[in-house]
Amino acid sequence: MFALPARPPRRRRPRTTPRPAAGHAYMAGASVVDWRPMRRGRLLGFVTIRLPAVALAFVGCPLFSRTDGSIAVTLPARPLLDNGGRQRRDPDTGHVVFEATARWTSKAAAAAFTAVVVELIAERFPEALQTLSPPTPRLPPHVKRHGAVGRQLDLFGLAA
Repeated sequence: MFALPARPPRRRRPRTTPRPAAGHAYMAGASVVDWRPMRRGRLLGFVTIRLPAVALAFVGCPLFSRTDGSIAVTLPARPLLDNGGRQRRDPDTGHVVFEATARWTSKAAAAAFTAVVVELIAERFPEALQTLSPPTPRLPPHVKRHGAVGRQLDLFGLAA
């Protein structure tokens, strides 16, 4: 038998499209178009963000305060519906279950998006982030507020 000649290494063609700059090029020129405050638990409100670099606008992105005091911005989501057309709820917590309509491909992209949006909100709507305080703790409805425990909760302002 005879051996085939060794194949020369493949050469890659030069890239014709420019590589994105460090810091996620899609965020270039980003702007906050609208802010709707809505305080419910950790939810602070909803923001509309325009990304002209990719000709895209995200409408209704929720802005949350995290337990560590930082802020998170997520992409819009929709509530899941059951067979009867009602919003599905988590059986353990009773909260409405949401389904993502879009996702970031990496945690770095999500973190960059959050950092840019929080900075833009602080510039355009400074009142949105000034009065951040932890949500008032509330007792679940099934907990009875009577006796010594109930009086202690009233003293600390925790009774609903």
